[in-house]
Amino acid sequence: MAKTFEAITPEMGDWIGRQQLFFVATAPSGVDGHVNVSPKGPIESGVLDFPDLGELPQQQRSVIRVDVDRIATACGFGVPLMDFAGTRNNARRWAEGRLAKDGPDALEAYKAEKNTASIDGLPAIA
Repeated sequence: MAKTFEAITPEMGDWIGRQQLFFVATAPSGVDGHVNVSPKGPIESGVLDFPDLGELPQQQRSVIRVDVDRIATACGFGVPLMDFAGTRNNARRWAEGRLAKDGPDALEAYKAEKNTASIDGLPAIA
């Protein structure tokens, strides 16, 4: 059954790092906004451990640090078993096409146009 911890243990951190799929959810602080839940791929860098925040991966625009004081496991009885079939190359192909069409600054221009506000018009964290 479920257990409660005061911090992410090294074993939990290792398990999280091995996951091929996880979800990120964001919501504005008011009641009139939208909740956005996005599936994400495998963790490709030390997301759980940034001892030196000097050079972040290109796709990361910001890091939000939180103090974790309660972690809970779950029994998982209702979670289906799934197999990982592989990674998708859609993002890489899209980026290569965008760069070929619009030049070396195309991805930064796209992010500046599309990632400056939330779906509710709130400013992005930079």
